[in-house]
Amino acid sequence: MLKSDRNIYLHFFDRELRNSVDSNLTDAEAKEILLTALFMSSFPLYASFSNMYECVAAFPVAVKIAFECESFGLLRMLTNMRTSDEFLASRRSLYTFDKQRYPYYFTSDAPLWPQNTFIVHGQDTSSILKVEMAKEINCNIDFSEDTKFALQNYLFSGRQNALTFNAFKRVIISDYNQFKVSDYQYKKNILDIRNIISRQYSTRYLNILDGTIVTGIRGLNYYDHLAKDTFLTNIMLYSLILKPLFNIAKEDYKEIIQICVNNEFEVLHSLIHWITLGLKQITQGNIDRAVAILKAFNFNRYIIKNYNEFMAYCLSLNDYIIKYGDKLGGIEKMQTRILLVVATHMELKVTLEKLKKLGSISTVIGGLSYFTMIINSVLIYIVKCQMGQGGSGGAILTLKESIKLLKPDFVIMGGVAWGANKKEQKIGDLIISNRIWDYDIEKIKPDGTVQSRGTISPSSPRLVQMFEVAGIGIKDFKLNFGLIASGSKLLNNKDEVAVLRKLQPEIIGGDMESAGMASVCFREKIDCIMIKGICDWGYNKDNSNFPHQLVC
Repeated sequence: MLKSDRNIYLHFFDRELRNSVDSNLTDAEAKEILLTALFMSSFPLYASFSNMYECVAAFPVAVKIAFECESFGLLRMLTNMRTSDEFLASRRSLYTFDKQRYPYYFTSDAPLWPQNTFIVHGQDTSSILKVEMAKEINCNIDFSEDTKFALQNYLFSGRQNALTFNAFKRVIISDYNQFKVSDYQYKKNILDIRNIISRQYSTRYLNILDGTIVTGIRGLNYYDHLAKDTFLTNIMLYSLILKPLFNIAKEDYKEIIQICVNNEFEVLHSLIHWITLGLKQITQGNIDRAVAILKAFNFNRYIIKNYNEFMAYCLSLNDYIIKYGDKLGGIEKMQTRILLVVATHMELKVTLEKLKKLGSISTVIGGLSYFTMIINSVLIYIVKCQMGQGGSGGAILTLKESIKLLKPDFVIMGGVAWGANKKEQKIGDLIISNRIWDYDIEKIKPDGTVQSRGTISPSSPRLVQMFEVAGIGIKDFKLNFGLIASGSKLLNNKDEVAVLRKLQPEIIGGDMESAGMASVCFREKIDCIMIKGICDWGYNKDNSNFPHQLVC
């Protein structure tokens, strides 16, 4: 569960609440809010079943979609009744005094009924609301003492009527006629009791699942204060972010529902949530500024035709928010970031082909060009350096720039390498560093012998442990953990390999870049490790090695 991720109560289906602020919300708007809210939380949405049932006439399309969402487990309908017959009987008992306002409970038609009702146990809603409404009425300075007494007397009179605005209105009208309350006071009392009823009903349902609400809905802003965080569920922000996706689906709401039940939805939700959290941090919760930032992101440059392209678009938007935040001094990290580094075009091509099977990949072209994707809510950056440690495009300078820009938590050097023990290793085995030896730095003595002065840097102990645990049960290839020889020489000489093995008998293989990674990550205090596949033995390299590189 992500930080600030909560159940969302669909308060806009409450007819009394909408009437309390004279909202003229349309069916089309309710439909859009409902579908947009599906992306605001990793939990199912929820609503009062009686509220939903009372909205059939006002929101026929939105209610239809709500029941379809319920059938897929995307929405829960709360009630304290167990069957449709029990529900209908209870509603008829509660609303006998007001049949004209609630005619749908008194027709002969069988009511709609959820496939999987969420039964609210414990004290019934009316009993709870009577106590809470009485407290609020008593604290309202705009009610006269006579009005307070009349309203509280109605609350605890023993009547089984529903606590609706219409019932309280009759009490206020009676008080108005009897005590000659001013017109202004009458109108103020009417408005106050409407708001009290709606606020208490919503609070009751919010408390059941510690939920929040969709904010920024046209005409319902008065109740935004009921939200746990008005920014993170703002309908305007999510509408802007999701606009390309909704354009793809057009009027087919079923396509949106299918996306929400897809196995990849958790990843998409995490990404969108990171975007909104990032926007909140860099704008300090200012909706107008956040909207301006989203509009500044050039949506039109992205031609989005399918879900994968929308994921890539969201990844780019997330990077845009991170960079924007860096200009303002940075934003709090909301995800684990892994920097995956490769050195050759072939390594990059194969890496991307493998990763594309797991999710969408976004391309970022600029001063530092890289690829971005999400796997299991982990943000992964893929960067290609040139072969070797040094040079303007080598591992050292590329890593320094990448770490400064992308701020990874972990760095992994992948690709292909040479193996050091042909008897115990085979092509396709993995060599994984627990230490990395920079063999480039050496002393040549007067007699021509060589003394190594290169640093031996430890790899991240926790990354080594992770790969040790992850490797248990792998049978197709062997995982070799040990000392890696790394230098800028492209080795293709058996004698040179023998010299390295003599200087450091423990080496299990080598490459040209990992020593550069180790030196930069040590200075930046970032966990790193090298993990590569054996494609040759450091000698007899020719075109016949290419298939081995593809295998690795």
